[in-house]
Amino acid sequence: AGGKKRLGWTPELHDRFIRVVEHVGLAAAVPKSIVQLMNVEGLTTEHVKSHLQKYRRNLKRAEQKQNAAPSAAAAAPTPDPAPALPSPAPPHPQNPRPRPGQSA
Repeated sequence: AGGKKRLGWTPELHDRFIRVVEHVGLAAAVPKSIVQLMNVEGLTTEHVKSHLQKYRRNLKRAEQKQNAAPSAAAAAPTPDPAPALPSPAPPHPQNPRPRPGQSA
């Protein structure tokens, strides 16, 4: 393996990343400027590039999930994971069904 070290994104480091991205704007956020503005020793553009890709992907997924949820719920109800068998119809008053274990 090369000499590149994996960076552990602590909650504090991620918060700093978010503040910088919000400051420059998501559309204008590029790894080089993020690294400069974060001003963290040992942080490289490669670290930020990977994290920015994951961040954008997760934002997009969350947005798609949020947009899909109301329309999908309105279009069709969510099926139960294990659909129940239909419950038997109540016995007709003129033709009562015997209960299990009872003779007709």
